Amino acid sequence: MPATITVLCYITCHRKSFASKNLSIVEASGIIRSRSLNASLNVTLIGFYHDDAIQELSLPEFEEKDIVLATGNFRIIEGIDNENKKYPILRIILNDIVRFNSIDPNDLPAFPILINMTAITQEDPTIGEDVTIKVLVKNFINQDYVNIEMICYHPVSTRHLMNVTTVVKRHTVLYINGELIITDDSNIVYIQSISFPEFQKITPISRNLIELPWESKNQNDKTTQNTVAQTIAGRVKGNIRKKPVSTTNPCSKTKPRSIHPKVADLANNLLNKNSNVLNQTTEILTLLVNK
Repeated sequence: MPATITVLCYITCHRKSFASKNLSIVEASGIIRSRSLNASLNVTLIGFYHDDAIQELSLPEFEEKDIVLATGNFRIIEGIDNENKKYPILRIILNDIVRFNSIDPNDLPAFPILINMTAITQEDPTIGEDVTIKVLVKNFINQDYVNIEMICYHPVSTRHLMNVTTVVKRHTVLYINGELIITDDSNIVYIQSISFPEFQKITPISRNLIELPWESKNQNDKTTQNTVAQTIAGRVKGNIRKKPVSTTNPCSKTKPRSIHPKVADLANNLLNKNSNVLNQTTEILTLLVNK
């Protein structure tokens, strides 16, 4: 039951290392200005870059002093400051990142920490002025399964959410989108949308085609995008059609199998022998009678 978050952060440190010939790892540190927190929040970003990956699908590069919108799986770890006080750090394994070169770092906006998760409820909801639900999220990160406990809530006045939360029971699986609020002792999610897995099948509504601004600006980009998609599809389909490589050595000789006589042949040979013995016995008895 994974969870991903999206944050807007300012990169304070950027370090790149090479794990192998075709794989490089970027580890960066940054600062988040969350609109729900009084203080800034520290974040660590981990990105994996493969040299043989298709350029259009690879993770975008970024540098120190950039402002980026980062999305990925996460866990919350603890740091210790100079006064031996603990503080939370968001550790994010990047799925995607977007650079905003037009934003001045001095004008870094306060931005919500957006979370998208599949969670399982730990108990029945509590309904008062707000509806609160304790949930558990399981993430696989850093080659380890991480359990993250969260408290999700929404006001009773949000009727479209009440239609779902009033029928939630313990051990119910939910899809939740919202804003993550990290405090010293708990992780709180302000619910913006919530649903059950079986409610995700929505019939698409057909609409009239709309001419999009970036498409009308340059029609030649469509050909490039289609070419990339066709290249990827051809590469994947070609890999499926490949015959598995034989691991048998063509120069090796096959050992001859040992030939075992059939049961029928053994029986026939035994009957022939018995028939010969019987004939010989008959001839001896005939000679004795004649004498």
